[in-house]
Amino acid sequence: MNDTKRNRIRGLISELNKRRRKQNKKIDMLCNDMLDSHKSFINSLQTFRFAADFYETLIGISSIDELSDSAANFLISNIPNASVAIVFADSTLPQLHFYGSNPELEDASEMLSNSLTGNLAKEVCRSNQICTESELLEMGIAASPVIMKKISIAAIGFSNTAAAKGMVVLYRDSDHPLIPDELTRAASVMHGFAKAVRFCEHKTSWQSTL
Repeated sequence: MNDTKRNRIRGLISELNKRRRKQNKKIDMLCNDMLDSHKSFINSLQTFRFAADFYETLIGISSIDELSDSAANFLISNIPNASVAIVFADSTLPQLHFYGSNPELEDASEMLSNSLTGNLAKEVCRSNQICTESELLEMGIAASPVIMKKISIAAIGFSNTAAAKGMVVLYRDSDHPLIPDELTRAASVMHGFAKAVRFCEHKTSWQSTL
């Protein structure tokens, strides 16, 4: 085989390899898009199921204390090793409810109790977002740096129309930080929880209005 033919064959092979690489890139991109879409769809289904199960646990409840207990126990059951505080912004209601599931954080409720106020709950509601540690610090949470270093914490407001009802605070040991999917699912039920609080205030059946 002469050099001309050999060079031509090499050129053809090189061109073929380039085309294969481009094709493989397109296939990889398509597969990644399909995986992302699948993941998004699964997350949407899980969030929907989370919300449906959450609301089911609240059916028939007509008191704030029972409502807090059921909501917090559901969150604890569905967010591994999380502890929960429910803070009401309205001074006419019981202000603060703590629910712990992690024995290593038994001291956290005592150290956080003076920091989780009705005013902070109103600020979290006004923000209209999931507030992680950095946002809470900007809002002036007065918790000791010792406990803030020990935990991963986030707060989600629940409000009805223009009225701030309160916030749900989730916290877990800092070695196992709260993850976005967990917080997103918890946030997905806060509007319904706010409605439940409002109707419990008026001793009215609420489940049909969610």
